[in-house]
Amino acid sequence: MKSPFMRYNVIMKWKKVIAEKAPKPYSKLAAKFGIAAAVIMTIMALLQLVRFDRFLPELDAQLPGGYGFAMFVAIVVVFAEIFAIPFLLQMKLSKGARFCSGLLALVPAWIWLLVTIWSMGNGYVAVEFSTYFPFDTGWWTLAFNFVWLVFSFFVVWQLGLDKIFPKKSKSAKTKKLKKSAK
Repeated sequence: MKSPFMRYNVIMKWKKVIAEKAPKPYSKLAAKFGIAAAVIMTIMALLQLVRFDRFLPELDAQLPGGYGFAMFVAIVVVFAEIFAIPFLLQMKLSKGARFCSGLLALVPAWIWLLVTIWSMGNGYVAVEFSTYFPFDTGWWTLAFNFVWLVFSFFVVWQLGLDKIFPKKSKSAKTKKLKKSAK
């Protein structure tokens, strides 16, 4: 007896995931900006991972929601910093991986800006530099995180996040519809 799911296997056509070269950046300096952002994210991720035992209690003191929420935020930030590197270095990736990696390049800057706003004026240590550089959160950390966020958006745009899924022209769509109608 044939399985009832057999017909779905025959009907479905899986698209092959193919790694492609990065789209052409908007400027000649975009690759250098991407390398600079990748180096900064790598350094920040390494600083946070090496002192993860001291990094978590500091983050827990700054955020509401307890130790579990602080651990979740720390894991998301380190994950985003690491997995944003392939997009920033313009490695050969599939379209989906390139898009996700490009979006992950923005996540750490957003989170650190929000954490800084939340803990500003409370005398906490700026956690994005781990406990190696014990600076109090203040206006300078807010300005640094805002500049880091603007720089991240600029680099992601310069490296062509919007070029990953190109828009099809109307003539190509109408040709495809005419072929399928025949």
